Amino acid sequence: MAHPAEVMYRNDKTLAAATAAAQKEATKAALAENLTYSTFVRLEFSKAAYPTITSMAQLEGENGAGLSALTTQRRRELLEDKSGLTEVEKTDGAWPAVERAGGGRLAVADLAKIWESQIAPAEKEPATRKGYFAAWRTVVTFALSHDDVGMVLPMTQDT
Repeated sequence: MAHPAEVMYRNDKTLAAATAAAQKEATKAALAENLTYSTFVRLEFSKAAYPTITSMAQLEGENGAGLSALTTQRRRELLEDKSGLTEVEKTDGAWPAVERAGGGRLAVADLAKIWESQIAPAEKEPATRKGYFAAWRTVVTFALSHDDVGMVLPMTQDT
């Protein structure tokens, strides 16, 4: 397998630890530069090897690092936490009552949204979705630190 010429691999644990520490500091410095101060000071990071923002909700209202260029839909896809239980899972397999607010029949578009938000996610166990979302938060943190969240798109949490 070929690797880029500018990438070096050395089997040295001390050097690896120092490189990881330097990378963490560089990533956090880049985030401080690319995000507004008020957002950056609210950020909390996981204990992962790579700096990872613990909650995408901490980015609410942020427009730096390319976030302002995203459509509302793409921004939601990038930042939404889909790892929690769906309404169907919360009922332990029994279907909850689903009705249209204000009455009337559900439209096909309504049913498609229900499928997308409540049924399709249940294809993966909640613990799996939680793990996927942890990795996704790392991807988003990486993109923000490089001042271009658009670079991870059209990648989605499902890819």
